[in-house]
Amino acid sequence: MKIAVITSVRSFDGEAKLINQLFESGMEVLHLRKPGMEKENYLALLNQIEAVYHDRVALHSHHELAAEFGIKRLHYPAILRKNQALGVLRCEHPDKVLSTSIHHLEEIDFVREFDYTFLGPIFNSYSKPGYLGMGTANLQLPQKTGLQLFALGGVTVHNIASLKLLGFDGAGLLGWLWNDPTKVITNFNQIKCLIKENM
Repeated sequence: MKIAVITSVRSFDGEAKLINQLFESGMEVLHLRKPGMEKENYLALLNQIEAVYHDRVALHSHHELAAEFGIKRLHYPAILRKNQALGVLRCEHPDKVLSTSIHHLEEIDFVREFDYTFLGPIFNSYSKPGYLGMGTANLQLPQKTGLQLFALGGVTVHNIASLKLLGFDGAGLLGWLWNDPTKVITNFNQIKCLIKENM
């Protein structure tokens, strides 16, 4: 099972240092998600991430920075995706890894041109208190079609194993990972160890 880490929406002192430490600890993909952040601040954060890791960063906004930083991953939130005709993004970015997000399985036919999509919230959200998950009891994932499905929402070391059993290809870590910055590396290493030993 693959893991994608999504940055906290809020910025905080020492964030870039923690991001670099996560990469050192084996983080494969970081989704740089900072809704509403001005390009200047987004650029400043990117500049603090060590260049050797830039090819593992997925930009959620300010996609024009990809060429400057050698970034090969672009994420299209629903609002950006819906402004594009189907198939156009793949033609415009044939060499990029493209991702997006959906909230209902019925939307899957609209995102087949992407390499992977987040689906969620699966469990109750940590980052958005009161945002209830869809649960797993009646969740039926579609047959494999080349599009990878990543679970998002409330993912922790305690429930990630159930996602593998359901057929998810990966999971996104957000609220549980970042809620206490002093535990970010410990939490990530717990997940990494669990996946290495059991998945």
